[in-house]
Amino acid sequence: MSVNTDTLLQAGGVGLGIGVLVWFAVTPLVASIPYRLEKGWEQELAELAHAQADGKNLQLQPLSRRHQAILCAAATVMGMLVVHMRGFSNTTAVLLAYLLGSLLLAAINWRTTMLPDRIVLPLLWAGLLFNAWSGRGAAPIYGATVGFCVPWLINWVLKRKSGGDAIGYGDMKTFGMAGAWFGLAAMPTVFVTFFACLIAQQLAIKLFGLRLSRHLPPGQYLPTGVGHLASSLAWIVGVQLA
Repeated sequence: MSVNTDTLLQAGGVGLGIGVLVWFAVTPLVASIPYRLEKGWEQELAELAHAQADGKNLQLQPLSRRHQAILCAAATVMGMLVVHMRGFSNTTAVLLAYLLGSLLLAAINWRTTMLPDRIVLPLLWAGLLFNAWSGRGAAPIYGATVGFCVPWLINWVLKRKSGGDAIGYGDMKTFGMAGAWFGLAAMPTVFVTFFACLIAQQLAIKLFGLRLSRHLPPGQYLPTGVGHLASSLAWIVGVQLA
């Protein structure tokens, strides 16, 4: 059995390169990733303890009738707007179901700043499956990738300067969720609409004295769910910025 010297050298070079990569890039992560997770859990536990000390137990605070009416009115207006702009079809019905999930996210986020994975991730996978079934090709995969990676890169740059997260991982996954539904072409509209809504929301809070939920934890937290909902709705009804 003859041995190809070139192949042997290539295999040795690749193996050595992988070994060096693991030494310098992978082995540090074995310790750093659990450490960062534990630090995040400690922060979340501290916030939970603070909320409980203030009597802010979410289980004891159901939505008021006024807030229920606001959500119902928002769902009604969205439904009427989408059907008016797109007409009624099977695709419209599916998109309305997606918007209801986004409305649920926005309501939870307004009270708590949470964007729960148990809502975001099923919606993301539902978008990918629906678009695969519809024959849209790879565009939703690219959209989900860009939706997550662009905010991640922005946060990475800002974190190196400030030392803290500027964009939450829940927001990154929610952008990925929108990309999974609408594809790569929608992401400029989604990003711009989201940040425009965030600015408008902050101005409204300051100018009109709008009160955020008393369930919000202390610190520099900002509800973003309304911006995610508005950016998805904008694309669905035909707003295109690129």
